[in-house]
Amino acid sequence: MKILNSIFMLSVVILSNFYGCKSKIVLPSQYVGDYFYIGSGGGFAGLEKTFAVLDNGNVFEKQGDNEFKLLGTMEETTNKQIFIALENSGLANIKENNPGNTYKFIEFNVKKLSTNRIVWTDKNKNSEILDLWYSNVMTLINNLKSN
Repeated sequence: MKILNSIFMLSVVILSNFYGCKSKIVLPSQYVGDYFYIGSGGGFAGLEKTFAVLDNGNVFEKQGDNEFKLLGTMEETTNKQIFIALENSGLANIKENNPGNTYKFIEFNVKKLSTNRIVWTDKNKNSEILDLWYSNVMTLINNLKSN
């Protein structure tokens, strides 16, 4: 009887741990690790579409003043490569805040870099390197959206 009670108690503990171990999704505004925002805005409605990429792989999406919603999770190697590329890209040295009617932006909060928000249009002097970075990251995000 003691063995049955022990097995029962062990089963309860295991099952409660199993069902209680769902990983809690942490929103970008509460995240303490490295992350960056990337997106676009302006136009007639003046809304921003923002994606948040966290160094744990989670990618969130929001439109305008709405709350962030989890879009999906990037593969670990892809996510690490993005953050390594961000650290080595020189984007931390670009000071650009020139929104036009429509604009793109990158805002990063990475421990190894100073926090920076870059806003540009196609007419800005750094637009070529910024557009390349933007299109590469957005391709990865769009691939995540289509899966």
